[in-house]
Amino acid sequence: MNFLDQIAKNPLPSQNRSYQTPMDDQHFEILVRKIVHETNDPEKKLEILYQSRGFFSGEQAGHIVSSITRPKDRMKAILIVEPRLIPMTCQQARNILATITVHNDRLEALQYVKRALNDAHTQEGTDYILSVFPFYEDKLKAGAILETIIAREGVRVAAGGHIGYGALGSTVVRAPPLNPHFYGPVANQIAHLP
Repeated sequence: MNFLDQIAKNPLPSQNRSYQTPMDDQHFEILVRKIVHETNDPEKKLEILYQSRGFFSGEQAGHIVSSITRPKDRMKAILIVEPRLIPMTCQQARNILATITVHNDRLEALQYVKRALNDAHTQEGTDYILSVFPFYEDKLKAGAILETIIAREGVRVAAGGHIGYGALGSTVVRAPPLNPHFYGPVANQIAHLP
């Protein structure tokens, strides 16, 4: 079984971003060195990236993608890195998109990276992303992609009560709001808000 099949089956990371911090510089340099020094098989570079642990900032992800030489492997690298991207600005995402040489692949890469963008609704953020695309039609498509982004920063969920919808309009409540017995103490619930 190809290691990319696992990503295709489970593409979404945990929505709780409170614990995500980027990989420290020492471990990141070791990872980049391993990827760069692997010269026998391009698939082996992707496997090294896949087997690595930790989250990546926008600059780190751009550096990793630029260290891979083949364009199709760069897209695979973005697919591998995407679930482990921490929230970033559009300026940081520009580093990732700028490493892609094929223009249609840039649009596809934007589809992957958009989940981590936290300032795509600002004019400055939109300008950073659109500056990567040289053609007018690509800018229009990128703008349409940016409009589909849902801002997750500042969105708070109630600690505790999760409602499931049953048959004929009924609701099933797994735990009443702020109930410490199902999800732990309220202080811990609040500490893990997205």
